This record gives sequence, structure tokens and C-alpha cells, in this order.
Amino acid sequence: MKSRNIILLIALVAMLITSCKKDEDTLPPVINIDFPLEFRYYDVYDTINISGNVTDDHNVHAVSIKIVNANYQSVLDEDGYMPDTKTFYFNTSIAINDIHLSSGTYYVLVTATDGTNSKNLFRAININAVPLQFKKIVAITNVSTNSYNVYGVDVNMQTSMLFNYSGDYNSSAINSGYQQLYMCGSINSNMNAYDLGSKNMIWNITPENNPPFPSFNNVSFYNDIVYVSFYNARIVGYNRQGGINVTAQTSTGYTPGKTYLFNNYLLAEEKNTTGTDYKLSVYIASTGFLKASNVTSIVIKGMETQDASHVYIFGNTTANKAVMTLYNVDFNGYYAPHAMPDSTLYDYAKVDANNYLLAIGSNVYWYQTASNSLTTLLTNVNANRIKYESLSGNFIIANGNQIKVYTFPSGNYVGGTSLPYTINDIHLLYNR
Repeated sequence: MKSRNIILLIALVAMLITSCKKDEDTLPPVINIDFPLEFRYYDVYDTINISGNVTDDHNVHAVSIKIVNANYQSVLDEDGYMPDTKTFYFNTSIAINDIHLSSGTYYVLVTATDGTNSKNLFRAININAVPLQFKKIVAITNVSTNSYNVYGVDVNMQTSMLFNYSGDYNSSAINSGYQQLYMCGSINSNMNAYDLGSKNMIWNITPENNPPFPSFNNVSFYNDIVYVSFYNARIVGYNRQGGINVTAQTSTGYTPGKTYLFNNYLLAEEKNTTGTDYKLSVYIASTGFLKASNVTSIVIKGMETQDASHVYIFGNTTANKAVMTLYNVDFNGYYAPHAMPDSTLYDYAKVDANNYLLAIGSNVYWYQTASNSLTTLLTNVNANRIKYESLSGNFIIANGNQIKVYTFPSGNYVGGTSLPYTINDIHLLYNR
């Protein structure tokens, strides 16, 4: 009798084990994408219609549908469902509403789970970026002491008043990607960020020093980061909403000025607060840690990438004479590839890696890096600002209250306009 009970018990346990194995869910959902077809082409502002179905032997618990890039990062709005059925049919649309998307291959990603197992299915598609378009020149003009009007000048040289900036002025930068303008003064004004669509200020930084001591030395914009050089020995990088991304503490006794993003480095001009000497410091862009520093005799106007190791530095000596040097970031050293005319450099514009335009004295010069040659392109134009517009192949100069457009490299006059007040700076605004 006892042995019979043991046999019955073993049989019951075996039946329970078999039953558990039958209930165990080991199979993931099955996903089918009917549309879009593989490698279908779309343009930004199109809508992607997505349809298909998901089945599971137990239950489809959740389904998500998204568009991802090659790094599997979501780039557009996502759709999510919790059907709790064995078969789920989806038919949805996702708008390609991000003007910043670049051309390339993206993926429709459908993810499904039954609560235990998950499954992904990718469908490759191609998206064409919005074509780059030049919108307008943005000009900062000096109305009076502590008052600056900002104007827009369109491709037909028609002008419009955008807004007024109150305070002193030392620099500005433009963000075409998000249609923003950043302006700052030195002593008695904020660093303001403006939306160029609404013409409203969207965030600002107030001065941290009392007059006569300055608070800000410079503002620049690179790779979606707004770099503000504070008089109090630091450079702070802000995102477009005004949040802090990185801070670089500059050398004791030095105050930062012009900045430039080169690969993974942030280059910064620094001036001795009690003397006349300058140096160039190199910081790790992501952390703000100092990599290298070297003295320089240049009061920097700006910097431009030449190749993987070299940066052109344009500026003036302390005697206000034009100078151009190449800085080797790897070896922390300088050399001058070509002598400059014996006059002041007011501005420069990079055409491409082989061509630069230099506004020196009353003339505009053309420097070619491949031949290391400097030739006079325009005479007696007195350009205090110069920009190169790559889509038209024209360059734009500002002199007094005048804006004039010329062809490159012929230097032929195209047209121009005048503004009510003296122009301090100009920027080029694109659609993205």
C-alpha cells in the first residue's frame, strides 16, 4: 500500500511538471510590417504611414513604433499601444517634422512584448534633408549709447527691424539651426538669447560684476553650444535653452576672450588682467579641463580649422597690425605662413580650406593656402565686417551703415543697401 502511494505521488509530480512546461512562455511575438516598403524615400515634412500586425501564442502585451537613426536613437515622435490580444493590427502615421534631420538611412522600429519575451523588427527607409537656404543678413547697428537695433536684410536687400538691444555691446553669435541670436555687452548689459522668429528674448544671463568692472568678454556658438567668456576667469557652455553644459576655469590672473571649437578641444584667447600679454589655452571641450597653453602676441579676431592638427589664427598685434599664424594643436606651437599688409585687420571670412578673405586697412585681400599667396581683391572699400555666403558664392561687407555684396573670386559688385545706423556686426541666417 505504501509503495502504491509513492508511485501515485511520483506520477502526480510528473503531471504537474509537464503542465508547468506547457504553460511556460518561451516564444516571442511575431511582427510583420506591411508598409513602408524597404528603403522607401521620404523628405522632411512628409508623413510615414506604417502598417502591419503582431501575433503571439499567448498575448501581445505592448507594442511601440518609432523612427530611429543608425545608432538606434529615436529621432521623431513615437507611438505606443497596450492591446492585450493575441493579434494586434497597427496602422499609424509619424510626421517627419524635424528640420534638423540630415539625409541618410533611418529605420522604422517596431518592438513588441508578451510580458515575458520581446521582439524587434527594423524596416530601413531613406530621408532627404530640407535643402539649405539662405534667409537673411542679421545686422547689429548702434543707435546711440547703450542702444542697438537689430535688422534683417533679405536676399532682395529689403530691410526690416527685428528688435532693440539695450546696453553696451561687445559680441554676438547666431544659431541658424534653432533660429536664435545671442548678444552680450561688457559692463552694464545682459547676455541675451533671442528667438529670431518671434523676435522675443527667450533667456538671459545677468551681469555678475558692478561697474566699472565688466562681466562678459565674448559670446560664440559652435555645435549647439553657446560659449560665454566671463571676465571672472571662466568660460561656460550653455545649451539653447540656457542650461549649463560645461565650465572651463581659466588661468589665475587671466580673463578669457574669443573662443573656438576645434575637434574635441575648446581654444580660448586669454588676456592678463593686469598686463598686456596674451596666451592661447586649449581645453577639453567635454570636461573643461586644461590640455595646453602657450603665450601669443596676437589680439585674436577669430580662428578657423585648417586640417586635423592646425588652426589658423587671425588678429592683430598689440600695435594693431594685421597678423596671421598657424597653430599646431598637437605640438602647442605657432608659425606665420605669410606676412600681412602693414595695417589693421578688421575682419576675415573663410571661403573654404584653401581660400580666405581678409579685410585689412581699406582693402579686401584674398589669401590662398595651397599656394600661400596673398592678392588684393578690392581696394578702398573700408570693410569693417565681411562674410562669405556659400550658396550664392558671394561675399558681403559692411562699412558704416552700408551693406554691399560682391562675387567671389571676381570681386564684381552685385548690390547692396543702407541701414539707418552704423553697423557693428553682421551674421548670416539660414533655414537650418
